[in-house]
Amino acid sequence: MTQDSRLQMPAQLAIDYIMESQDPAGGGWRYTPKQPGDTSAVAWQVVALKSANMAYMRVNPLVIRKATTFLDSVASDDGAAYGYTDATTPRPSLNGAGLLCRIFMGWKQDNDALRRGAMKLAKQGPTGDIYYTYYATQVLFHMQKQMPTEWMAWQKAMTDMLVRSQSTEGHQKGSFFKGMDTGHAADADGARAAVSATPTIFFNGKKYQGPIELAQLTAIVKDELKGK
Repeated sequence: MTQDSRLQMPAQLAIDYIMESQDPAGGGWRYTPKQPGDTSAVAWQVVALKSANMAYMRVNPLVIRKATTFLDSVASDDGAAYGYTDATTPRPSLNGAGLLCRIFMGWKQDNDALRRGAMKLAKQGPTGDIYYTYYATQVLFHMQKQMPTEWMAWQKAMTDMLVRSQSTEGHQKGSFFKGMDTGHAADADGARAAVSATPTIFFNGKKYQGPIELAQLTAIVKDELKGK
């Protein structure tokens, strides 16, 4: 995606490793190659494969087909909700992860399960669980034409939450560790990385591309929400 030819070979090798590591039976990924999958690990691999596809790298369609089989195995409510390793334990963070995978793997915005799942995320709103908020923001970003009111409300609520959560003093100044359930982002640096990725989603395609400096977050958000 950077068009840097030096990255093409190592990036393709990484994608090849992801594809080779897929569970041949269930179609998922987890902590070791070919291990039966979980939705959390699968989502990260699907995001990587989608990025590779956008960068015109080689992605085997059969890998995507097998990943669809995994998602079907953990889905409930006709695909609007997702569990961890089966369909019996759906929860919001996994719902967001599963729905984003479905979008990246071909579901259209008028899909009924996608619409219902996205509406449930919108009703819950962003939370201090940054893992959930990251995926839910991605889903609602892709659904903004179908759910413009919910998307605008989400942006405002998420922005307010992130600004309140940023530490302003001490060695954690500038991080978002305060009040956050970081989940997979196990420390302040991990939380900062996850949070800084989240607001870039709703600025994508506008004036601001790529990671946004955290010190500029409040001013940028105010300008964007005013329509500047």
